[in-house]
Amino acid sequence: MDQAHHEDRASLIYLRVDELTLDTRNPRLVTAAAPSQKSLLRQLYEQESLDELAQSFVDNGYFAEEPLVVVKENGEWVVVEGNRRLATLKLLLGARVRIGWRGARR
Repeated sequence: MDQAHHEDRASLIYLRVDELTLDTRNPRLVTAAAPSQKSLLRQLYEQESLDELAQSFVDNGYFAEEPLVVVKENGEWVVVEGNRRLATLKLLLGARVRIGWRGARR
């Protein structure tokens, strides 16, 4: 295996949910010029059936066999694959996030 290929290989590291950010450049998520983490989280909650995913996590746990894919950009860990799972985990671990959302689903 050549050196360049070896350096490009992904490695598995464990990070806390609060260390991860949603991908503000994901074309499937971004509807505003400069979305905030809170606005992306709310958008995912309202449009992506996170309640079902949350119930699955509660019933079955989080499947470590499907890790989030992250990259380090400007000193932040950005999730480039798994934004629905990250949003669900953030909502489960921080229920206060939804306080104040008008019309938030229950």
